[in-house]
Amino acid sequence: MAAFANVTPLEEQLLKEKINKDIEFEWLLQYDVPQDFNRLGEFIANSEQNLGIMNALIENSEIKPENFKMTLPQKDIVKGVITVSGDSIIKADITVVRPSKVNPSQATIGIRECWPLRLCQLRDAARYIKLTLKSFEQSKGKIWRSGDEVCKIIDNLMCSLSQAEASLILPIVKHPAEIINSEYKNIFDPPLPEDVLVDFYICRDQLIMKLFLFNLKSPNQASQSQFKPGNSNLVGSSFLSTQMSGNKILYEVAHDMQIEACIPRLSKVLQFISLALRLCQQIKDKAREIVFQIEA
Repeated sequence: MAAFANVTPLEEQLLKEKINKDIEFEWLLQYDVPQDFNRLGEFIANSEQNLGIMNALIENSEIKPENFKMTLPQKDIVKGVITVSGDSIIKADITVVRPSKVNPSQATIGIRECWPLRLCQLRDAARYIKLTLKSFEQSKGKIWRSGDEVCKIIDNLMCSLSQAEASLILPIVKHPAEIINSEYKNIFDPPLPEDVLVDFYICRDQLIMKLFLFNLKSPNQASQSQFKPGNSNLVGSSFLSTQMSGNKILYEVAHDMQIEACIPRLSKVLQFISLALRLCQQIKDKAREIVFQIEA
């Protein structure tokens, strides 16, 4: 009671409130925040584990390649299987039937293990999650001194987690005019026919195969429906491209198809990222309350 000697009742009440707040803040910083922070580390680690990129790179890893059927519902135009390991399509064997009332023909889309197709969105997501985990490990076991310190570290974690999430939920979609003469076409074995083009990307937990079939025309057959940036309706549009021989060809989009396959592990990755971001916000709210009360 010596602490309250020679003080007025009001001053005594304010002093008691300050002591209680100091005890509460110390409990938050030494016990509550560290417990939440450890849970956060579990969510981040589970995100990396389910993404499976690092495990797939380890020799003798128990991670097995995943096979996905690629078909169009109620249509026999596209049939085949794609094999995914880690962040890459390591094998594909897909048959495409060119729709025609007169003489339907087939084309083969093949990818071999010697030249896999890396899905850059999965690579980017893995990079950001690895960065998040590294930042977490650097702060693990830290003795927190202030709410501002907590907010600063949590902000860094939320930034890289949000970038990992964005890598998966924001698909990188290219127009065929962007990739028709790129090295991307060289990975296919056998080589893609001139009138067939395919692209792969991720949208949330879906592996998307975008398939274009073209009518090939001479440049003087160009119509007013040529490709315009931002135009999402590609059927009937056209664009000019120069072949390696120097000849120009007009590519008219005859068919624009999208084939989807669910990758279950990506559903879990997004779930754990969401849980981690939610917990980050909760930790931040507690830390902000400490800052607010001290400044009040």
